[in-house]
Amino acid sequence: MSPAQAAFDTHAEVRKLKQAGCPEAQAQVMVDLVARAPANPQLAEDLEGLKSLVQGIEHRLGAIEHRVGVIETTMATRADLEILRNQTFARIESLRAKTIEMNMSTQVQIETLRGDTKADIETLRGDMGRMIWLQRGTLAAFVLAIATMMLT
Repeated sequence: MSPAQAAFDTHAEVRKLKQAGCPEAQAQVMVDLVARAPANPQLAEDLEGLKSLVQGIEHRLGAIEHRVGVIETTMATRADLEILRNQTFARIESLRAKTIEMNMSTQVQIETLRGDTKADIETLRGDMGRMIWLQRGTLAAFVLAIATMMLT
């Protein structure tokens, strides 16, 4: 057995192939074929190349897993933002409806006050007219009394 074959850990290699998605039976057959292959420099070089390739794939899988995590976080954030957006629009619509309702109520109150004020002004005009009439009568009586006193 060559040193390359002695260092070949079949259990570890089967585990690596299974982790990469290879079915266990197929992984065992592949590792068994490699373990029984006659040692030659080209095979050892090819194995090292395959190991490098597997490590590269594992590295890429890690990067992909990281990207998937970032995408999941982004998606969750977007979903939260969409919920917040919908809640905000609902609140705005609620406030808009209340504002319209308050505006209409205020207009009714203004019209009521306008009518009450007009009625109060008319009442005051009438009262002032009566007061002026009474004052004119009083003034006329006063002038007549003074004139009578002067004549007497």
